[in-house]
Amino acid sequence: MYDLLIRDGRIYDGTGSPAYSADIGVADGEIVAIGRLEGEAAKTVNASGLAVSPGFIDLHTHSDMSFLLDSTAQSKVRQGVTLELAGNCGSSFCAPLQGAAQEMLQGRVSQYTDNFEITWNDFGGYLDALEKAGSTVNMALQVGHGTVRSCVIGLDDRAPNGAELDRMVGLVADCLDAGALGLSTGLFYAPGNYARLDEVFALAQVASDRDKLYSTHMRDEGSHSVGLFVALNETIEIGRRTGVRLEVSHVKCMGPTVWGRSY
Repeated sequence: MYDLLIRDGRIYDGTGSPAYSADIGVADGEIVAIGRLEGEAAKTVNASGLAVSPGFIDLHTHSDMSFLLDSTAQSKVRQGVTLELAGNCGSSFCAPLQGAAQEMLQGRVSQYTDNFEITWNDFGGYLDALEKAGSTVNMALQVGHGTVRSCVIGLDDRAPNGAELDRMVGLVADCLDAGALGLSTGLFYAPGNYARLDEVFALAQVASDRDKLYSTHMRDEGSHSVGLFVALNETIEIGRRTGVRLEVSHVKCMGPTVWGRSY
C-alpha cells in the first residue's frame, strides 16, 4: 500500500541518464519503488505526458524574508524548486539583525506590509520564525557580510577598528555555528564596497575554518570601479589566502567596455 502512486510519468532522474517512463511509489514521505508498480495507493496521480524529476535547487535567491511574508512560495513551487540558497550578495535578511541592519530591514518590509514585525535578532530566532511560518520550500541560508557590517558600524565608509572587526568575526561565527551554510559578500554594493581586503580575509577565514561556503558578488563586473579582472583576481586571492570554498555568484562581463573579454 502506497501513500502516493505517480503513474506513467516520464522520469528525469537528475543523473544525466536518458529519460524513461515508469511509476513511482511513495510511502512515509519517501520514494520506495520505481517501475511498473501494482497495488493500491491512498492517492494516485496520472502523470502520463508529464515530466517527473527531483526538485530543482535554486542556488542564488534573496527569499529569506519573502518566505516569511508568503510561506506558500507558489512562484517557486510551480517551477519545481524545492530548495533555495538565500542570503546572497552580502545581504542576509535572516540574521544577524541588530542596530542599523534591523532598522533597514524593517523599513524594507514596511514597503510591502504593515502587519509584519521582526521579532528576532539572531540566526536561531530566524529559523524559529521560518518554521512557524511553515515554508513550502526548503531553505539553505548564508550570513551576509553587508548585514554583519551594518550591525557593527552601520553604513559608515571606513574600516572597522580592532574591536569592531572582532565583533563582526563573532557574529559570522555565531551564524555559521547556528546552521548558516556560508558567508556571502556584495563588494559591488554599499556597505560591502567599503570593505578592504583584510576585513574580508578575516571573515572568510571564519567560514574556511568551519569548511563553509564563501560566495561573492564581486567588487566589479565591468569598469565601474576597480575593473573586472582586478575584482576577479581579488576574489581568487581571498580563496587562495583563506582556503575557503569559493563561489563567484555572477560570472559575467557587464557593459560594453568588457564585451568580448569572456573567452
